[in-house]
Order: sequence, then C-alpha cells, then structure tokens
Amino acid sequence: IALDHVEGLDDETVWKLMRGNAIRMLDLDLDRTPEQYRARTR
Repeated sequence: IALDHVEGLDDETVWKLMRGNAIRMLDLDLDRTPEQYRARTR
C-alpha cells in the first residue's frame, strides 16, 4: 500500500489494511505452489 493512499484514513483502517496484506503475504510464503494458494483463496 502506497503511503499516499493511506493519507486521510484513520489508524484502525490503515492497521487493518496492513494486517490483511501481511496475512496474504504470509499465506503465499507458507504455500508450496501457486496452485495451492489459489485453491485456498477460492
């Protein structure tokens, strides 16, 4: 998330966006293949 997109949002919203991004990245890192990742996100 670019900082200029975060401007004007309240802290809680920013935190949720950052947390959601971190969770998605962690899921991607833990999965062995893109196919497994896509199956989990369906």
